[in-house]
Amino acid sequence: MGTELATATVHPAELVEATRAPAPTSTDARHVDADRAARLIAEWLVGKAGPTVTAYRADLDAFATYLAAMADELGARPPADAPEAVAVLLSRSKGEAATITTAYRQWMEAPTDDRPQLAPSTVGRRLAALSSLVATAYRSDLIGWELTLKGPKVESYRDTRGPGADAVADMVEALDPSTAAGARDRAIVLALAGMGLRRGELVALDLDDLDTDRGTLMVTGKGHTQAAPLTVPPAVLDALAAWIDHRGTEAGPMFHGFRGKAGRLNGGSVARIVAKAAKGAEVAATVRPHGLRHTAITEALEVSGGNLREAAKFSRHQRLETILIYDDNRTDVAGQLAAKVTSRFTRAAPPAGAATAGG
Repeated sequence: MGTELATATVHPAELVEATRAPAPTSTDARHVDADRAARLIAEWLVGKAGPTVTAYRADLDAFATYLAAMADELGARPPADAPEAVAVLLSRSKGEAATITTAYRQWMEAPTDDRPQLAPSTVGRRLAALSSLVATAYRSDLIGWELTLKGPKVESYRDTRGPGADAVADMVEALDPSTAAGARDRAIVLALAGMGLRRGELVALDLDDLDTDRGTLMVTGKGHTQAAPLTVPPAVLDALAAWIDHRGTEAGPMFHGFRGKAGRLNGGSVARIVAKAAKGAEVAATVRPHGLRHTAITEALEVSGGNLREAAKFSRHQRLETILIYDDNRTDVAGQLAAKVTSRFTRAAPPAGAATAGG
C-alpha cells in the first residue's frame, strides 16, 4: 500500500525520532545496510539514459545533504553518502519514512541565507526520484511499504497569443477560393479564427448544422456534451458558401478530404491544412489550429475593450479565470508593472552635454 506524502508541519522532535539509530522496532521496518542500498541504486539506474542517471544521482546526493544537515542540527549520526542516506530511509517504518520525506520537502521549500530558493520543479523532481527508488525497493521485496511523494504543483506558462491578426489575414488572402481545396481551407481558417472554434468542434460539423436562413451554425462543444447555435459572421458565411459550391449539398460532414475515400477530416488533417496555409502565406511562426482560436479570443478581448464576460461568451469558456490569462498576455500586465516598478529604482540620465551641479 502506498502512503501519500502529507504536507503537515513536521516538528524537530518527530524528525529526531524518525532518523535516530539504531534501526526502528516497528513491525513494517526491515534493516537495509548501505551496501544493499548501493546495489539497489545501481539496479534502479539500469537502462536509464545518461542525463537521467546523472540527475537522479544528484537528487540522491541532495537527500544525503539534507539528512547530514539535520543530523548535525539534531545530534544524530550523519550519513556519509547517498547509499547511507537511502539506507536510513529504507530501514524505517512506513510512518517514519513519511515523516522524513515530509520534513525533506519542507526543508527544500524553506530557503535560508545559506540555501537558495529551489524551483518547484526541482523539489518535485527530487521527490519523484525518491518515490521511484522506494517503489523499486518495494518490488524487490526489500521493504514492505511504498510512498507516494507528491511535489508542489508546477504551473506551466500558457502562450495564448496565437499567430496574430495580421498573420491570419495573410493566410486568408493567400488561399484561392476558386479551387475546391482553396475554398475548403479558407473556410476552415476563417471558422477557426473568426468564430474561435476548437479543432474537434470543426471536424464534427455536418452540412445540416449550417442554417443559412438564420445565419447560424450548430456547434457541439468541448466534451461532445452540449450543442448550441452560434451566429456565423458574414465573412465566414461567405467562405462556407464558396466551399459548399465546390462540395455540393449532399448530407454528410461539412469538411472532407479529396484523396482515397475522402471521408470526414480528422484533427490531424486540419492541423496539416492550417500549417500548409501558414507556409503558403509565408507566416514565419508555426501555426496550429488552436493557435487560431487563441488569436480569435485575443482579438475578441481587443475589440470588446477587455470585456471578460463578452470574451467568455465568445470563446465558450466556463471560467473567467481562463479568459484572464488571455487578457493578461494581451496587455502584458506583468511587463507593464515591471517597467513601472523599475522606474522607481532608477533615475533618468541627464541629457548628453548637460551641465552638472557644481560643474
